[in-house]
Amino acid sequence: LSWLILFEKRFRPTRKRYWITLIAIVGTYLMIAYVLLIFGYYVSVVIPLVTCCGIYSLVRGPFLRQELERTRSKRTKRGLIFVAYSRKDEEFVLELADRLQKRKLNVWVDQLRLPGGVDWEQQTRKALERCEKFLIILSPASVKS
Repeated sequence: LSWLILFEKRFRPTRKRYWITLIAIVGTYLMIAYVLLIFGYYVSVVIPLVTCCGIYSLVRGPFLRQELERTRSKRTKRGLIFVAYSRKDEEFVLELADRLQKRKLNVWVDQLRLPGGVDWEQQTRKALERCEKFLIILSPASVKS
């Protein structure tokens, strides 16, 4: 405990440092989620990671493939995944949405779900109300916007 007090006295965290640290932690968290997505562990690991309640899934390494097989039939029953992102990350988000849809996950990205001429604000609000998962794409561009 004494080292913690010493650390706080020397570090003297400011509000700006807290925000920078928070952004770094969330960015790291999302990069881990993306890497796991590439390796095909989306259903077992990435969704629980992104919802911030399934760190336990990371510990169950040997059981990931078995769980993936057990949940294969349940994937179509999963709710809507709302993706929030910066327009500058559009290319990445559309590629990510395509990969998720290939895994039979219900993804809501405004570029894919909003046809021209509709009330985008109302449609977005409805999607937010219906979504089961909320995926935030955090990047330098999204932090600045």
